[in-house]
Amino acid sequence: MSTTLKHIHLPGTTPFSAAQALQSLLVTQHLKYKASPSTTPEPPPYLLTFSPTPVYTFGRRSPPSLLPPSTLSTLREPLVTRSKDGGREKVEEAELVATSRGGLTTFHGPGQLVVYPIIDLKSIRTPRFPQGLGVRDYVCALEKTTMSLLSMYKIPSFTTSNPGVWVNPREGGKTGEKEEKIAALGVHLRRHVSSFGLGLNIFTDLRWFERIVACGIEGRGVTSLVKVQGDMGNEDKRMLENRGKEIAMMSAAGQWGETFAERLWGEEAWVDWVCLEELGKELEEEIGREDEWFESLKRAQGLNLEDVD
Repeated sequence: MSTTLKHIHLPGTTPFSAAQALQSLLVTQHLKYKASPSTTPEPPPYLLTFSPTPVYTFGRRSPPSLLPPSTLSTLREPLVTRSKDGGREKVEEAELVATSRGGLTTFHGPGQLVVYPIIDLKSIRTPRFPQGLGVRDYVCALEKTTMSLLSMYKIPSFTTSNPGVWVNPREGGKTGEKEEKIAALGVHLRRHVSSFGLGLNIFTDLRWFERIVACGIEGRGVTSLVKVQGDMGNEDKRMLENRGKEIAMMSAAGQWGETFAERLWGEEAWVDWVCLEELGKELEEEIGREDEWFESLKRAQGLNLEDVD
């Protein structure tokens, strides 16, 4: 049983389709091992973190085929952002992607930390989880890890009967009419191998959420880490922004991964950061068949590393 979590963090903004292809490859590794454990090397548990290009994703309960054309048209409309001096405009368009995760429609995009653990839940055998990780245990681990991360930024948070993590800065973290979702959750399991996960809004442009009823929950808002800190008058907001968005996102990803690993394996947990080139060598045979997306991913990462915010 491995107690080392292999953490793959993709810096900058990653094409959503490339991140999905990488996730699919890692899931396939686990499924191949489960099908032929005597002839296939056991893959390690992985954690994939990234901030994607704008995309509306649809869960199994809300395929785009069930949405009216007017709604799809609204989701495809460009989002225009003008510079502070009123000059240059930035125009962004969101993809529409159907996925196999649970849940309804949500948004992922720049400034959001997307967290995808790819692990065999039944391989987690510890005194805390002697029979392996159950689905409820796993969802709880995702939520509690996110809440622990938020507490590091002095943000009280809570869970409800609806999946995800919520905040209510005006009420000191208590549930109430003004509760807002800061992290959306949607997972998929196949033979106990997990995929997808959650999206934590950190610097996310919240205007994207105005076009949808996030996760199908009426009467509830959506917020971000920096917005909550601003509402609370939290001095950490300036510290967070002054560090630079890329450094802040990588730091949050690292803290999330370490807390998650410790929650699963306890003090024996270890997180090993894996760069894209190292991963390519480990998965050379499998990636050879998917060369186009992996090369595009490497090109995107090269550009992002040269032009960090």
